[in-house]
Amino acid sequence: MPNRDQPETTRTPVAELGEIEKLLDTCSGDSLEDSRDRAVICMLRCAGMRRGELIALTWDDIDFTENTVQLRNETVKNGRGRLVAFDVATRRALKVYRRRIDEHEVANMRDLTSWAEGRVWVSRQGLFTGSGLTQMLERRSAAAGVYVTAHSFRRSLAMRWLQEDKPEALLMKVAGWTHPEMVKRYVSSVADREAIKAQRGLHASEDAAREAARRSEGRLRPAPPAPLSGLLTTDAAHPPRPASGATAAAAARTGTGSRG
Repeated sequence: MPNRDQPETTRTPVAELGEIEKLLDTCSGDSLEDSRDRAVICMLRCAGMRRGELIALTWDDIDFTENTVQLRNETVKNGRGRLVAFDVATRRALKVYRRRIDEHEVANMRDLTSWAEGRVWVSRQGLFTGSGLTQMLERRSAAAGVYVTAHSFRRSLAMRWLQEDKPEALLMKVAGWTHPEMVKRYVSSVADREAIKAQRGLHASEDAAREAARRSEGRLRPAPPAPLSGLLTTDAAHPPRPASGATAAAAARTGTGSRG
């Protein structure tokens, strides 16, 4: 039975940019966890790497001059390393996160194995693992009222890439795919989304046309006829008033009164 106390979420296989921004809004604090989670989300948004590829990153893999990450052969699913890029926002988030690690409140992390190995993602308990990433995204999603998984970012990057009409061969390189069949799946998904978007646009146009027609019909409709009581001008409708005594006497003197 669903927990009615949980916030309502929108389940989607693709992390929409608006949903990602909501996730980032939950990481606005200055704690180690906030800065780490923000850097993780920014990296997933830009690079679209697999969960295992992200978790295995070391600081030596990151080139802050070129804003790139070298995914090593031993950390990639198909054993073929690749180079991916990240944006300025991700670079800034990584720098802030690195400073948080250097601060006195987490200085003891330097003695941890994860830090000694140069691993990028750490926690107060030690190594930041794949399950830790899953739990973090679940927690952030619940706080943001969305539903986003690590793989949602990968799908999001592929969809945005294709919607911008960028070369499919380069998408395969960035995503680390070896079979064109994977690209075809996303091409089909993009076509489905564009078809729904076009259909909704058609509905909106038709609704607007119907509303305009109703308003126009209301303006051009002839006015209803005036009430008959306002149009009666006959003697029957307005009988003459009886003459007053003074009026009758004046009429008699001038000879206009009735003659006996």
